[in-house]
This record gives sequence, C-alpha cells and structure tokens, in this order.
Amino acid sequence: MTRTEKFYRARALDCLEDAQTGLHITGDDPRADNDARASYAAHATLAFGAIVSPGGGCRADELISDLLADLLHLCDALAEGEGGLDGVDFDYLMDRARRNYDAEIRGEL
Repeated sequence: MTRTEKFYRARALDCLEDAQTGLHITGDDPRADNDARASYAAHATLAFGAIVSPGGGCRADELISDLLADLLHLCDALAEGEGGLDGVDFDYLMDRARRNYDAEIRGEL
C-alpha cells in the first residue's frame, strides 16, 4: 500500500501584482501560510523590479532570475567584506531554502 503525500502549495497567481497584502503566517493552515510566503516573495520581487526596471515591462521570471543573480553578488560581497561574514554561501542558503520549502509544502513548518 502506497502512502499518498499531501502538499500545501500556494494558490496560483496570474501575475506578481495579484499578490495580496496583509497575509500572516499563523501555523493554523499550511496552505494559507504558504499563500502568505508567496505574497511576501511577490512583494519583494516587485520592490526589486521598481528599482531595476522603474518603467516596468519585466516578466516575473526575468525579475526573479535577476534578483537571484543579484543575491549571488550580495553573498560574494558579504563574504568578502570587513565584517567577517564568512560562510555567506549562496549554494548552502539555497539548499537550506529548499529544505524549508519542502517542509512548508508538507505542512511541517
């Protein structure tokens, strides 16, 4: 007998601008919590887009890709800075983010 695993993915958005505001993670409803997480990420991506492409016109996938690339540069800069932030390793952070995401869609976080 195989066990069917339930996933709590965020509800679909047609575009970044459709992300709601005022959502909060409560721990009561995994799907609602993931809707909030998707909303937070959408708003962060929109803020990034307003800086790098003030006139708009960038697709969501382009903005997300550019943001990830710039986060790589930020990790490099933080690791090399005088603040001694050794270990700002993007690959490690992506692995950690993937583990968190997997736990969140399973309703474990």
